[in-house]
Formats: sequence, structure tokens, C-alpha cells
Amino acid sequence: MSSVLMENSVLRDAVKKLIIVDVSLRHPSAEKPTEFDHLHQLMKKMTEINDLKIESRAEVFKELKTIEQDETVINFLLLNLTKVNHIFEFGNLEVKYLEEAWKRLKSQWDEDKRTSFVPWRGETLFIKGELSDYIKESDCNEIFEYFPNAKIEIIDKSGHWPHFDNQSEFI
Repeated sequence: MSSVLMENSVLRDAVKKLIIVDVSLRHPSAEKPTEFDHLHQLMKKMTEINDLKIESRAEVFKELKTIEQDETVINFLLLNLTKVNHIFEFGNLEVKYLEEAWKRLKSQWDEDKRTSFVPWRGETLFIKGELSDYIKESDCNEIFEYFPNAKIEIIDKSGHWPHFDNQSEFI
């Protein structure tokens, strides 16, 4: 996210205000190593679905259910399904690139934060989902260290996707 934005002075000068939705400077799987594995397995399953040439949305749902138990997450992922010649696939998502990017992000997250991230003094709004643990109380000191003009707003009745869970309050 940040090293490019924070290192590139042209971008730093161009950005006047910043909104960050339900992420902190801590990698989301830092405290739950299995979370990385789960997301990785979910991306692999989406690639597998593309290869299976499934002709039923219900069957795609069933395949995703073997990896993800939260039906809200599954239904959100299904928004990315396309149908071409009677075959459902995640055609709009380049899942293999997402998977590669996720691996890179996971391996470089803390190192980049220590070596490249400098405080940004512009107005910054962190939006947190009330039910999400992606921004924790323990993250606040670090958030304000790197974003001294930040404020954190909480969207009621929402998880990690406040724009999806409580769209009206998010807007």
C-alpha cells in the first residue's frame, strides 16, 4: 500500500486527503498465521473453479463452501462471477495475480514498514468496521505515529467490508 505512496514525492504532494478502509499497519494475518493459509487456499479454490468449467452458480457456491464457511463472504465473492458459454468463472478477477500479490505482501509487509514508511501529515480517515478486527485498539498508536493527522471512524454493524455490510452509513 504505502511505500510507493509515501516514497514518491510527486504522489505525496498530489494527495491532499487519504481514506483507508478497515486496515491498519499490522498485516491482518500477523496474529493468526492460519488466516494467511486460509486466504491462500481460498484463492487456490477460485483458480480451481475456473479450471473446473462449472455450469451452475450453486455448484460454485458449494465449491467455495469447502474452504469458506461464512456465506456472506461467499456471496461477496460470487459477485465476481462471470458466465461465458454456460461456464461460471472468476473471469474478472485475475486470481493468480491476486495470489502472487498476496504472497509478496505477506513476505514484505513488516520489512517495508520498517525501512520505507515515513509519516504522512495530510488529513487521513481510517474507517473501521465495528465487528472487524483488522484495526485494533493496539494499532492506534502506530496509526497516529505514521498518520499524525488521522482520525478513526467506526461503521456500526459492519465487519471487514463496511462498504458492503452497512453501505448507507459508509456513504
